[in-house]
Amino acid sequence: MAVKGNTFKDASGDFELHVIHYPAGTPIDPYDAGSVGYPKDVVMLTGKYGYQGILVYSSNHDGTITSYPVPSHWQMPADQASDPAFIKKTTQEIIDHASVVVIPTGNPNDVKQLINVTVIDN
Repeated sequence: MAVKGNTFKDASGDFELHVIHYPAGTPIDPYDAGSVGYPKDVVMLTGKYGYQGILVYSSNHDGTITSYPVPSHWQMPADQASDPAFIKKTTQEIIDHASVVVIPTGNPNDVKQLINVTVIDN
């Protein structure tokens, strides 16, 4: 999967684009206490496998998205994972480092290919 470009087309034939919607307030880190919630409704895009990447974004309804740098795996030592203050700081940094990305007009054929492999999970 790629934020920009057509990397998904290079994946094996079993590529799927999974789409998950989360309402504002959903914890960024769903596994550990203390997580900050998303400030707006977001969409998470993932491939079928973890190595294919993740994109979490909210639409700005103006041809741009706000992209949140959420890790695909929450790997940290147990003492940090069990520290709500650390989790709050870590997840707040994700909000603080969000970036606005302009979404270019897509190639209709590429868009059709993505639609054909899309799986709406909720």
